[in-house]
Amino acid sequence: MTTTALHYRDGAWAPGPDPVEEACATQTVEEDWTDCVARAGFNRRSFAEYGGPYSSSYAQLFTGTDGTTFFMHVAFVHSGFEQHLYFHSVVDFLDHAARWAPVFTLQNDDPELVPPGVGSASTVPSFSEDFDEEELTKLRQAPHP
Repeated sequence: MTTTALHYRDGAWAPGPDPVEEACATQTVEEDWTDCVARAGFNRRSFAEYGGPYSSSYAQLFTGTDGTTFFMHVAFVHSGFEQHLYFHSVVDFLDHAARWAPVFTLQNDDPELVPPGVGSASTVPSFSEDFDEEELTKLRQAPHP
């Protein structure tokens, strides 16, 4: 089964194959989702994650094992909607990040800005395991470059 994802090249989006989703089509019960990511040619551990502890969405960025390609998994926590994005060079990824990373960085990061019913970091699988609440508070209060 061929699935379609969005590919970003030279400042433009185009539909293309979704290697991670295709790798998941052959996933066994014992395998983790990151096994699919690795089988598709990307590093198993994410390079970066975007989204605050009160965000309604988050993104995980994985680098390709070739060192020049990138895969981004975007998830909207409460709706269950997910999107896969592929970047074919460092320049493509940096162009995309310069445009869209602030959306993830700024959204709902302050508890006072959170609309009722929006979940916390505990709904984001790996984010809540990496930091405790005290560490998250320190990160939010740290000066940004």
